[in-house]
Amino acid sequence: MGDSRVVSRRKFLAGIGAAAGIGIATKQLLFDQLESATAAESTVSETVYAASKPLALSSTFNINVKDYGAVGDGVTDDTPAIKRAFSALKDGDILYFPYGHYKTNASGFLAYILNKSVTILGNKSILEVADEGLNIQNSSKLHVDNLVVTRTTQSPYLGTASAFQIRNITDIFFTNNEISKFTDAIAINGTSVNINIENNKLHDLSQEPIVVRSNCNFVKISGNEIYRHLGDGILLKGVENIYISENYIHDPCKKDDASYSTFTGGAANPSIPIVGGGITCNNESGESGTVNLQIHNNTINGTGYGISLCGVQICHITHNRVKDIRSTSAIEFYNKTSVNSSSIPNLELVISQNHIINLMRDTLTSAIYVIAGTVHVDKALVTGNYVNTNSSIHVGINVTGNVQVIGNTVENYYRGIELGAGAIAIGNILIDGKSSDGGRALTLYDNAIAIGNKINSSQSSWIRGNNAIFKDNQINYNGNYWAVFIELGKSGNIIKDNVIQSSNGKTISGANPNFYDMNSVTDFFAADGGQRQHQISLSIPKGPTSSRPTGLSDGRYNGVQFLDLTIKKLIWWDASSYTWRDAMGNKV
Repeated sequence: MGDSRVVSRRKFLAGIGAAAGIGIATKQLLFDQLESATAAESTVSETVYAASKPLALSSTFNINVKDYGAVGDGVTDDTPAIKRAFSALKDGDILYFPYGHYKTNASGFLAYILNKSVTILGNKSILEVADEGLNIQNSSKLHVDNLVVTRTTQSPYLGTASAFQIRNITDIFFTNNEISKFTDAIAINGTSVNINIENNKLHDLSQEPIVVRSNCNFVKISGNEIYRHLGDGILLKGVENIYISENYIHDPCKKDDASYSTFTGGAANPSIPIVGGGITCNNESGESGTVNLQIHNNTINGTGYGISLCGVQICHITHNRVKDIRSTSAIEFYNKTSVNSSSIPNLELVISQNHIINLMRDTLTSAIYVIAGTVHVDKALVTGNYVNTNSSIHVGINVTGNVQVIGNTVENYYRGIELGAGAIAIGNILIDGKSSDGGRALTLYDNAIAIGNKINSSQSSWIRGNNAIFKDNQINYNGNYWAVFIELGKSGNIIKDNVIQSSNGKTISGANPNFYDMNSVTDFFAADGGQRQHQISLSIPKGPTSSRPTGLSDGRYNGVQFLDLTIKKLIWWDASSYTWRDAMGNKV
């Protein structure tokens, strides 16, 4: 990375603070205008943004839609009046909707606002459109507040009807609005900067409630409620410096809903989802990746996926609650080139202190999934999470590559933690596996490391690769197999200094009869009657001998050392090549 796009956390938060300051200045201007209208309305300023009751009509706003003939009774066609009001807007104007229901029937966008900085105050008024909402482009400021925008009929998934289509605007504020029945609710594109989407209610949308794409920068998406949607809940593409917090995404549209055909428009198309999603980013249109993304303290419930990301550089996913995920992982960094054609890597990732409960898919999937493949994954930390898959077919945490898995609690799983291709697990707690048939508590593949983990489970821990390290783990095993098992043909592994209590007395074994020769199994303890007993100690050189050991029974284990009196050299057994070697590594 190392380019100008990457900013520090302090600079990012300062940018958010500056954007918020602009909103406060705008808000104060509006309050000042309201206070000058009449002394009786001196307290209405608190109502404009809190929206606890409809705002009283004031003639101090630049453009009042009723001054252009709008009626707002929910019956009269207000299309000509609303169009005249929008056409009258000049740069810096404020457009005001007195409380009411404004029904329109225009085809295409109701209005275009080009090259004008505007504020639209809805006062909880309903703006009903027949097709699309507003297309706003190329200005230095946009603020839309307290407006209820709805479509007369539900736009289908393959439709193109957006409530707001925004492009190339600096300082965007969408606050306290409600939007429904469109394809997308808020779609922001181009080089827009300082984007704030806060405290909106977005529902009954056939695709995305919020989509931000194509080189947008400094984005805050906070406090929104999103539900009954069929696409992604929040979608990012090629965006930098994003803070997503305290959103509630829940109860999406699902294939078994009676209204599903309304959302799909009756179309049978494999691209149409079977359930709405959570928070995602991708680069399916050739974007340059997402940089500096923070996803914090959101609640995601009942969606197809929770947080699903690809092509992200610098990302913190913290303190989120993810529950009842229906189709895939709760939190994942995936490696699909179909949505990341340039194979932009996932780098510098933190998944911390999230709370994950209940995966609902009927085939095996992982609650936390960070996998290196075609898309590279590097410098990832998975720490302090609570994971309860509540399932006999799912995996708690599944990682490969340069990933550290530290201090997590995984409960009620089929497979607890899977460590592939060099991943490291330290100080995790695994409790109560849901299945003793084929399940695994802790699994190590090539070059994986597991140190200091605590396992209380009916699931075995498996060594399924070569050159892995399984050390200082505490195991209370109550299953019917072996507490630790080494798969057929695997060698060069180090299994050392573990404390194992097995209800059936079976501690460590392997598929190969000479698994001890092929691996270094040393210095482990088994608890027997409350006492820890030293079972095997092969880490010190054995005494001088002129007769080399020939098998396990007389002490030939991988790495064991002897003083060979015949050749007068210290020798050691190399199980990987099935030969004795001297201190220089030469065959002897």
